[in-house]
Amino acid sequence: MGNAVAGSVKDMNGAALEIGDWVECTKARTADITTSLGYISNITGTLVTLEWTLWGTTIYDQEDMTTWGIRKVLVDVGGAKIAQNQLVANEKGVEALVTAVTDSKITLWYSAADSAEYRSVTGSAHQETLDQKDILSKKIKVRAAILTRNQRGCTRRCM
Repeated sequence: MGNAVAGSVKDMNGAALEIGDWVECTKARTADITTSLGYISNITGTLVTLEWTLWGTTIYDQEDMTTWGIRKVLVDVGGAKIAQNQLVANEKGVEALVTAVTDSKITLWYSAADSAEYRSVTGSAHQETLDQKDILSKKIKVRAAILTRNQRGCTRRCM
């Protein structure tokens, strides 16, 4: 973790940040900041260097992390944020549903019907928990969000 003591810099929720982590800003004054994710390229003491996908490199201290609501997120192999209820796939095209997300891990659910690879091992549905390194090594890619009826804005019976 660079020159910093492990766990010395934390996001707004208290999660330890390390080089290679991805973050998002939750307290922006402009709309564009919330659509951009940042990659931690360096940590020196209590200063974090973030490389934002939309507007370049910025250095933050611990106070900035709280002020701007910087929080750790997990991303797919293409740099897209992973969220609960998304459909993802690995490099072989095997699809899974993201059933849980924390600041450091995701849980995937593979249907036995969708995955001969896992069906042969378990004979039924299969769950897997991955951290950011696993997500990248398995080339997990977001395919689509699975929206609930309420998330789609349905106020009466609809598909």
